[in-house]
Amino acid sequence: MPSSSLPAQISLSVSARSGIVATVGGEKYSWAETALKLAGFTRDHKGVYTLPDSDPAATRLALAQLVVIAGRHRSAVTTSSRPYIGDVADSIARHLPGTWTWTVEIYSHPIWQEDLVPWLWDSGPLASAVRTERVPYAVQFDNGDGVHLLLAERPGHADGYLLGALAPEPFDDNDTEPNAPLGIVLPQAPDAAARAITDQFLPGYHQAVQRRRIDAVDHALARTRALVRDQRPGIPAAGRDSGGHLVPDGAVAAWYEFREFLVHGPFLFAHVPPEQGPSAERAALERLRGALEAGSELLRDDWDAAYTDPAPAAALIRTEQESEAQRSRLAWPLIRTWLADGDTLIRQARARLDRPGARSPALAPFIPRALPPGASAGHHR
Repeated sequence: MPSSSLPAQISLSVSARSGIVATVGGEKYSWAETALKLAGFTRDHKGVYTLPDSDPAATRLALAQLVVIAGRHRSAVTTSSRPYIGDVADSIARHLPGTWTWTVEIYSHPIWQEDLVPWLWDSGPLASAVRTERVPYAVQFDNGDGVHLLLAERPGHADGYLLGALAPEPFDDNDTEPNAPLGIVLPQAPDAAARAITDQFLPGYHQAVQRRRIDAVDHALARTRALVRDQRPGIPAAGRDSGGHLVPDGAVAAWYEFREFLVHGPFLFAHVPPEQGPSAERAALERLRGALEAGSELLRDDWDAAYTDPAPAAALIRTEQESEAQRSRLAWPLIRTWLADGDTLIRQARARLDRPGARSPALAPFIPRALPPGASAGHHR
């Protein structure tokens, strides 16, 4: 019977390491799971069912029994001509530069794949397939340095794979984000697929990440200027900073915009060597570096104070509330520097973005990796 006529589906593939591998799908996928268990398959913690094939006769008997049992449980059984996607992922990962881990994700119920949409950061065929086609499983790759990729079999084709990106920390609102990298179609052979990822996809991905970071800082700078510009007459200042300057009431809100600079600024600086550019711009960048380091200390102090409490979430909220006025006074000179010089960093980062070999780099040695884990605004699954 065709799989579309039944409420549960079982797809079988062959793994060089695990034997016969089965995945389940459909609105009544639990019926397919029951059939697999009764036929002798074992489920792992990711929802993949396996059957050893060391004894060919026993394997043939188990598969024949599975067809009968599945029929009783209204589950269709299909055999894939592709190798198990986990084996493909392992081969690709071993051909990629650096160290990559991978995880098979099963979307047994059709609605589960909809959960992927907010995390996809892709302007290519993968995002389109996830929105319009059935994608029962995929592989997530992670290089341990914030790069998360998603690999799926190409729907409607006997071979080939789709590859795209999942958004890096700390970003969200990825569906319509204009900087999304262009996902690609990969060939079937793992070594060729790895070359396409390395030579074609990753360079564009790194540029897209850096472009998104630049935009995040640019937009936060514009919002901060609006906060200061729109300070209403008659609203008292929040005090004076260490230099004697009035701290506007809007400085409290400006701090939260300034945190975008604290989160993404180190990556922008890593593209801007300190010894390059006119002397006036070099001086502006040095002032911004100082503001970045001092602001990172303020942010870390807030979090350190919060996490000395056994109830960290409540302590964090209390710390934020109690320290707003004091922090505004301390941060205002740094925010003023950012307002004055931020355009220089943004302009230089954009100018270097499209040069050959541009990528989203590790932090430069002159910027401390000081931001606490909770400093970013988003959360990645």
